[in-house]
Amino acid sequence: MQNHLEVKLGEKKDRKGPVIFSEYKRGDAIRKALSMSREDILFELKDSKLKGRGGAGFPTSTKWMLTAAAKAEKKFIICNADEGEPGTFKDRVLLMEYPELVFDGMVVGGYTIGAQLGIVYLRGEYEYLLKPLEDYLEGMRKDNLLGKIFLVKKDLILILKLFLVQVLMYAVKKQH
Repeated sequence: MQNHLEVKLGEKKDRKGPVIFSEYKRGDAIRKALSMSREDILFELKDSKLKGRGGAGFPTSTKWMLTAAAKAEKKFIICNADEGEPGTFKDRVLLMEYPELVFDGMVVGGYTIGAQLGIVYLRGEYEYLLKPLEDYLEGMRKDNLLGKIFLVKKDLILILKLFLVQVLMYAVKKQH
């Protein structure tokens, strides 16, 4: 198992392509989203024709619109970084090399749908990522990009916290 002290987040390879095609600075999307109404974000998402990463290619705007419209005391935004597909490492690569895209996306999504809590599901094999990711989130809090964000318009208060969750089943499997 890799020691968490060896992990340095955000060390990107020089990659260009259809997904990562430009430079991005942590917080840019959050600042832009907070300058927009939730409805405007949903319409922009619809116009983009962005689809989910699952096999069905479900329109992201439809999912977010339904979630935003749902009546609930609490709403959550979840990042499933389980990598359940055999031989895949995309979630680990995204979390290690592009944490700003993952976490900024969660904050924007959480704001848009009205979530109060964000959860990252991190599998047990990636325990070594836990501390660096927690440190990264602490940096976001210090930069006022996460936690209590007070919005002037419409007297709206957004409280969004992200937690990294380890898979307990992994520890149980190791004991047997």
